[in-house]
Amino acid sequence: MHKSNRPHSSTASFWDTVTSVPTTSNEAAVELQIVMPLLFALGFGIDDIAAKVPVALKEGTKRGRPFEADFVAYSAALHDRDTSLLVVEAKAPGESLDEARKQGESYALALRAPGLLVTDGVHLQVWQLQPTLENTLVFESPLSVIKDKRGELEQLIGKQALIAHSASLLHKKLAPSPDFWAYESAEMRRAQGSSTAISRVLLAESGERVHSANLLPNYPQGAVITAPSGYGKSTLATVLLREGIEQRWHASELPLPVDVPLVDLHESNDSLIDFVHARIAAHLPQLTVSAIQDIARRQGLLLICDGYDRTEQAGRPFLEAQLRQIGRDYPKSRLFVFSRGSVAPHLPLPRLKLQSLDPAERRSMATAMAGVDFPLSLMPRLLVDLCEIPLVLGRVIAFWLANRRFPNRLDELFEYWVQQFTVDPSLPPTQIVLRRKILTVLARELGIRSLTPSEALDLTLANGAGHQIFDALVECGALVMSTTSVELVHEGLADHLRARTLAALPHDELYSALAAIDVDEESLMPVLLIALLEDPDSRAHIWKRLREMSLPRYIDAIRFSGIEDDLYSRYSHEVVEQRLAEEMADSIESLVDAFFPSISSEIKGSLANRPDPVPGICLVTKISLEPDACLVYSLQPSSANTIRIERPSSDMTRHYISLAADQIGAHSGRYLGAIAVRNGLNEVVQHRRFRGGILLANERTIGRLRFLHEAYQFPTDPAEPLNMLLDRLQEIKHMREAGGAFGSSAPSFTIMSMIEDVELLLASGFDRLDWWWLQYGMLTDMTANSRNIERYLQEHYRRMTALYFEIVIASFERVSKQFSLFQVAPVRWDLVVTPSSYSDLPTEYWRWLPVANETDAGTDVTFYDSEPLEHIREEEHDSLLELELRRLGRSANHYSISGSRSIPDPGSRDWRGQLTGETSAMRAAVRFIEDDVKFLFRDLPARIPSLWC
Repeated sequence: MHKSNRPHSSTASFWDTVTSVPTTSNEAAVELQIVMPLLFALGFGIDDIAAKVPVALKEGTKRGRPFEADFVAYSAALHDRDTSLLVVEAKAPGESLDEARKQGESYALALRAPGLLVTDGVHLQVWQLQPTLENTLVFESPLSVIKDKRGELEQLIGKQALIAHSASLLHKKLAPSPDFWAYESAEMRRAQGSSTAISRVLLAESGERVHSANLLPNYPQGAVITAPSGYGKSTLATVLLREGIEQRWHASELPLPVDVPLVDLHESNDSLIDFVHARIAAHLPQLTVSAIQDIARRQGLLLICDGYDRTEQAGRPFLEAQLRQIGRDYPKSRLFVFSRGSVAPHLPLPRLKLQSLDPAERRSMATAMAGVDFPLSLMPRLLVDLCEIPLVLGRVIAFWLANRRFPNRLDELFEYWVQQFTVDPSLPPTQIVLRRKILTVLARELGIRSLTPSEALDLTLANGAGHQIFDALVECGALVMSTTSVELVHEGLADHLRARTLAALPHDELYSALAAIDVDEESLMPVLLIALLEDPDSRAHIWKRLREMSLPRYIDAIRFSGIEDDLYSRYSHEVVEQRLAEEMADSIESLVDAFFPSISSEIKGSLANRPDPVPGICLVTKISLEPDACLVYSLQPSSANTIRIERPSSDMTRHYISLAADQIGAHSGRYLGAIAVRNGLNEVVQHRRFRGGILLANERTIGRLRFLHEAYQFPTDPAEPLNMLLDRLQEIKHMREAGGAFGSSAPSFTIMSMIEDVELLLASGFDRLDWWWLQYGMLTDMTANSRNIERYLQEHYRRMTALYFEIVIASFERVSKQFSLFQVAPVRWDLVVTPSSYSDLPTEYWRWLPVANETDAGTDVTFYDSEPLEHIREEEHDSLLELELRRLGRSANHYSISGSRSIPDPGSRDWRGQLTGETSAMRAAVRFIEDDVKFLFRDLPARIPSLWC
């Protein structure tokens, strides 16, 4: 339905009832009761009025809220400095109108508005703005008698009066194409929804990246723009129409923009010129076909032709001929034709391919769709990846707006996507069924082998569908066909269709069917199957297969299993008790043994609240029924992984979870197990119980010695031979545990673990610990000598990087692809050191770039007297960083770009002043490890069970 731009209130009723507001009113009341009704009464429509308009003022700066005009009234739907007519500044009763006038004058000058209205709800003033003379007060009156001065006010600031006045001003250009004003204004209102659209990236045939904002200026003849379904072709078409009208309002000699939906053109049986005439004549009845032809010859038409791929195949040759004819007969015209690539017309125009959304575009589009700064950073990684498709992003945003959470079922997202290809009200039911059937058949076969076009067609015919179905699936974009292969448009869609087929199979057939399918590490099919299957044995089989995949996929399966919908209340507590125990225990075992095999015993030790490694854990758990259903469990050291369904005794560390409050259901055991493993792994890192090699043994031993020295007065000598240190440690090995006191950031450790590190160093041929930073002098000496600082920082970064790699390879090799520095290395660090105004230590500004090989790796150190501006401007370096990562073929799911901090302190205390004993290299390497480990589990559901002990 067409949206009216008429005022929302009766003009007569306003003048009859207007009065001043109570003196106790606020500014909002003045705006609502006086300003808006008055603007409507003066002839402005709702589309002509904008509230809280940002204003860029050149003079001075302003902190806090930006400059905003309360209201600006415009001559039309296009809101800019050429069409601005009146600035309104409202104040609460009693506030200074003079201040409002000064404020409004600066806004009106910046916006080129010829009129200014100020009111406090009791009095009203109108000022005429003079760009080169003093502004003039042309009207002033109490609102209580404004009715008697209606005529005077309408002649001064009525919409038509202001338009007439603006026409005489050299700096105003209200209606550059008044003969098409009605048509263009109506089209602008219809395209209003595209005002939140974002700039997109397209790829030219040459490989050049083209931004959509450059399409009109850089493609004078137009272009054929292709993309799969769901990529936002129609939105981009509307954006181009809007941009064309806006540009023509500033330069009337430009081509006249016209929206030409090609499906409508085909069904009308009109020529293209006749169709264009019909579109415009609806708003300008006096316009003839000859007039349209004359305009097309003199200045051209900007034809936005969307939906070529949605037209009937039989009608496409005629449409293509018409498009060619327009380009030939009216060379000043421009054609932008939108279609899927498989059926795009062959026109003598450049061809551009609309790209999927990059991360920046996803953020911008999500914020535009949601109307607020959308928390894309909180979205699960898998959803972020899928949201490269605008159709999927729109569905996710809509779900979030309705539920204030992200979807927890992927199958619902994919089913919505499938229906875009298969369900159409214009299709007979038989075609809808056959489209889905053939898509499923091809998806299942593509899971086993690749298909040529002829093989895919043979499969279609063999399954009871004609070649028309195959053609339709290619044309609608569900299938992507080349000369040698046929694939579904997205592998996730293929996995969805396969998963739905497999989920319907009996238990035994499911096993054999899965065995025949090559499931790669990144496949979504197991994730989708977990959400679809209800049989416990079948689910257990899929979880076993997931152990062979990547950790992110295992976490995805937990995240998107729909466990929030499977509440405790649906089952008896005995069933929940058994299922929870079995799935929680299996989840812990799977995650620890499959993904962290090198440190599995260390993680189990942390889970069992032990400082030493243990071979297995026993899950002791019970559900209590009164007063509210509550799960209590404890993890105990054991020779093997076992379960006991009984209440943990009082001497055990116990955890309690409210089943109802925390929405724990029969299938939530995997989630609880993952939470436990995450916490246990964090504890392993916190107390440095991971594994490494010689570097770790050296740094960890020095740190623990320094802690023992300051906390327990244990004698320490950097020159002491390792065999003598070993003898002294043997004497105190009865000391069960050191460090880790409550409230302390110091890692806890056993003397036996120190003995093991020293024995490793001795076995590797070392006779002393390497207190490497001492060669650069004490801290005061170091900071007084820039050369010492440079050498110290270079050695610190070298050791930190080497130590990080040693730990990752020895402890986290199975998940190393998820570790930030491990993915992007080797790197070269770029440091700038400056004096600090708040610390005894100088400040370092750091950043890095990837390099081709270890020979090029290292650390560059320069010294400045003040902060380096080139290090603070992150955008330029960020772009270079992404370019280099892409050039070297390295991808990273997360990394830090740059920052500043005090140079690493070689002392034994952390930045809070707490004793840890650790070396600077150890602290820095562990910071990277801590961030990486947190990232591993970031996609677990956000709800955290209320655990207490």
